[in-house]
Amino acid sequence: RRNTVLAMHRLQVSILLWFGVFRLDFSDTLSDLEPIRTESALLKPKVMIAVLARNSEHSLPFYLGCIERLDYPKDRIAIWAAADHSIDNTTAMLQEWVSGAERLYHSIQIRTMEHGSRKISARIKGKVYRTVVRPAMLYGLETVSLRKRQESELEVAELKMLRFSLGVTRLDRIRNEYIRGTAHVGRLGDKVREARLRWFGHVQRRDKFFFLNSSYADELGPKHWPDSRFIHVMQLRQAAFQSARAQWADYILFADSDNLLTNPKVLSQLIAENRTLVAPMLESRTLYSNFWCGMTTQGYYKRTDSYIPIRNWKRVGCHAVPMIHSTLLLDLRRRASRALAFYPLHQLYPWILDDILAFSFSARQAGVQMFVCNREHYGYLPVPLQTQQTLEDETESFSHTLTEAMIDFALEPSSYLHTASRNKDRMAFEEVYVINLLRRIDRKARILRTLDVLGIEVTLTNAVDGKALNSSQLQVLGIEMLPSYRDPYSSRELTKGEIGCFLSHYNIWKQVVERKQQQVLVLEDDVRFEPSFKSRLNTIMEDVQRTQLQWDFIYVGRKRLQVKNPERWVQGIKNLVYPDYSYWTLGYALSLQGAKKLLEAKPLGKMLPVDEFLPVMFNKHPREEYLAHFKQRDLIAFSVEPLLLYPTHYTGEPGYSSDTETSTIWDNESINTDWDRQLRITACSYPLQSLYCVMCADEDTGIS
Repeated sequence: RRNTVLAMHRLQVSILLWFGVFRLDFSDTLSDLEPIRTESALLKPKVMIAVLARNSEHSLPFYLGCIERLDYPKDRIAIWAAADHSIDNTTAMLQEWVSGAERLYHSIQIRTMEHGSRKISARIKGKVYRTVVRPAMLYGLETVSLRKRQESELEVAELKMLRFSLGVTRLDRIRNEYIRGTAHVGRLGDKVREARLRWFGHVQRRDKFFFLNSSYADELGPKHWPDSRFIHVMQLRQAAFQSARAQWADYILFADSDNLLTNPKVLSQLIAENRTLVAPMLESRTLYSNFWCGMTTQGYYKRTDSYIPIRNWKRVGCHAVPMIHSTLLLDLRRRASRALAFYPLHQLYPWILDDILAFSFSARQAGVQMFVCNREHYGYLPVPLQTQQTLEDETESFSHTLTEAMIDFALEPSSYLHTASRNKDRMAFEEVYVINLLRRIDRKARILRTLDVLGIEVTLTNAVDGKALNSSQLQVLGIEMLPSYRDPYSSRELTKGEIGCFLSHYNIWKQVVERKQQQVLVLEDDVRFEPSFKSRLNTIMEDVQRTQLQWDFIYVGRKRLQVKNPERWVQGIKNLVYPDYSYWTLGYALSLQGAKKLLEAKPLGKMLPVDEFLPVMFNKHPREEYLAHFKQRDLIAFSVEPLLLYPTHYTGEPGYSSDTETSTIWDNESINTDWDRQLRITACSYPLQSLYCVMCADEDTGIS
């Protein structure tokens, strides 16, 4: 009992010491615990991008440039690429890109028809190497004594070629002896020594595509899709599928090699949609896109009322659709994704052989719904070509897709590819003038990139900046406004911006006369080009020369103001009409004789906007009081039809700006002319019977 008392006493003393001497309490003990910190952010999901390329030399530089600019951690991206039956430089370009970009990405795999082809046996490959490649390597060494280091370098090069031809990489960890045995190829050093004893002769040189599979046996041309091609493409897509699963990728992005993903955030935004199968809506020059809103029971495309509102961004969001293709993202974490496949075909598949139909049917059977998103502008794709069209047609079609994308995006080719500059020419003209304001650096960069893609050599001409003109300069130039002129929409007088625009064109007319240039093309810097612009305009000018048509001026782009009565066609020449009253000077062809007529009219002393002056000169202006000031109105004018040039932006659209209308009155800087274009219906002062009311039915906005 005494021991118990002592023990209790010691316990009490200990407690007093703990709480009294050290002055600690229970709350203080809790506060000394390690504070809870915020956890670090999760890594981005792992994504594999599958690239299938065939004869894509024209599109790969810009396609891969878009891939490089994706706003997504590159160490979380794996690339799987395949070159399929190409007769151009596609394979070499992919290999060049891989060698430069592979250090950036988690991994890059590349499959080519030459690399690891199952249709050519290892024995045949070895025979090709022994009879063609190796003799070329040894050629000229019969009388040369090689050092051991040089022999070693040759053997290293030989083994690299053998491994490549057999589809073996270092990661496969296959010994050199096995490689030589499989290909039945001896050591190069032994052959070098044999070469010293006898003469091998010269090597018969063969076409570089002699041993390559550059086409399908049953195809009619490079744009034809026989069954064998569909099957092979489905097998390649399935191989990419399996590779993504083997690498434990969270997502796989299929993106055709001519699809331009211009929005860097497209990958992150598609992942954020949290859908098993989702595609970004891609744009083209037509209503064509990478989704269907309807499908028949036979698997064919079906027109629906919901397609156009989605395609034109009237309905914005993520929409359930029966078909997405070309570019799509698949969530491999979903259980249902295990049931999806491109190949082999589903046992119940009832439709024609087609890779996108096969995958759509597979998704339907797996209960996976497809979605297309148009919350933002994501990118562009070309319109499919017909079976009989050529690779040249495909290149031209993609060039137009590229120029359309460049209107709003500064696209650059991949920095890991060396691309030769396209040959440029001036088409059928002695000079191609492009008018650009020095302060419009963005427009200058865009138009020069676009013309580079089209292969058009131009002369950049500095425009006259109307905002920089003052009264004394106008007086020195002898500029006076046409007394009766009033803007037909706002009833205002001439603006300084319109004077600057007129002088910009006027200076070019003077250069044409001074240099005695027989025919030139004049372009403004805010134009967009129609498909096949270059070849179509060349054809028209050839027809003009062939028929010896007398001409002074040809509209290439304009705004038609008379649409109720059709304009007369020029006999003997396709796509050329006699123009009626028109607006805009987007682009036009001008002859030497036409430039002289425009200058002889002495327009500076009775100035009106240049696009009003031109109809006066070919006697098609509806205002008689304007015509009375110009006695000689004999400009021989024509217009291309359909038009080959349009504005990059229309009134009210994002990105629209005007240097002529957003200005001040020519002789009164206190009056601003940034007038409301929505008021032009009530402000129109031209005789409606002369214009058939079409000036008020503006093409820009559809107001009528």
